[in-house]
Amino acid sequence: MGKNIFLQWMATKTKSYWWNDSGNLDEIRTALENGASGVTLNPLLVKMALFGSSNYWSPKLKSMPKTLKGSEKAEEIVRIITCEIASMVEPIYKKTGGLLGRVCAQVAPDKAFDSDSMLKMAKRLQTWAPNIAVKLPVTNAALDTMEECVALGMTVVMTLGFTVSQAVAVAERYEKAVVHSRANGIEPGRCYAVIMIGRLDDYLREANADNRSKAREDDILLAGVAVTKRAYGLFREKRYKAILLPSGLRTKEQAAELAGGDMLFSISPKIQELSTAFAEPFRENVDIPIKPEIINRLMTIRDFARAYEPDGLDPREFIGYAPTQRTLLQFHEAGWQPLETYEV
Repeated sequence: MGKNIFLQWMATKTKSYWWNDSGNLDEIRTALENGASGVTLNPLLVKMALFGSSNYWSPKLKSMPKTLKGSEKAEEIVRIITCEIASMVEPIYKKTGGLLGRVCAQVAPDKAFDSDSMLKMAKRLQTWAPNIAVKLPVTNAALDTMEECVALGMTVVMTLGFTVSQAVAVAERYEKAVVHSRANGIEPGRCYAVIMIGRLDDYLREANADNRSKAREDDILLAGVAVTKRAYGLFREKRYKAILLPSGLRTKEQAAELAGGDMLFSISPKIQELSTAFAEPFRENVDIPIKPEIINRLMTIRDFARAYEPDGLDPREFIGYAPTQRTLLQFHEAGWQPLETYEV
């Protein structure tokens, strides 16, 4: 992929900005040339970076203590890879005074229900580099952890978000964390509320077919976008300080639908490549609503209604929401566990 004028336009001419959604070093370099200002990582992306470039990473892992086993070993692998990537974007971090130039470091996915364990790990992750954004899941337990992290000055990315209610819960708790932090004389960290657009769409496609609901395929491809647009409207209406972070885009059109929004995008190399097909003039589409007839068809899928309505889920239901469970399982089994058993 060469010059990407659409992504450069988003990053320089609109309120939108974006991070590279991959740990591949060559892909990160290309993304930075096209306006990326940070890097998204999770256990699966770290595993893919390691296994995809094992000849590069294996010598760097030789310094790991041989006594490390299981989760400690996985965490050390994540640390080594994350720190090198953090150094690639640290110049942006310094140039922008910490506003941009961050890389994500995610807590172990099997701790999503354990606030104390997540807080302890978050404190370790934060020490890895000055530009770490600690990544936590949007579960009821992790909302407590997030509030503590922000009050300690950490920047957090709240991942595994699929619904308006999760985004609002993050924003509300962040408001409290900011007050708490400043009352203690600490500058609060920033907070990003993820909506995993493509993963929500993937699940709703199956639910739609299984329940013989009325949504069409072109409707499904707008489901996560519709959730994001509704959350974005609420964030602006209530003047929340948290920032939405749409991720997991499956089509370039999904990026175009949200273009111009005052939000942070996480964009995979595949979607970056596809978006080179866009031609000027570009448009800011974030305020253009999804057509009512599309929303009406999507609302026949029960779990879309739960995702779309601001009170669709109680925080105690976040961890049990189907897309949350399947993503946690994938991050653990396909991401974290292979790092635990990786032979250096």
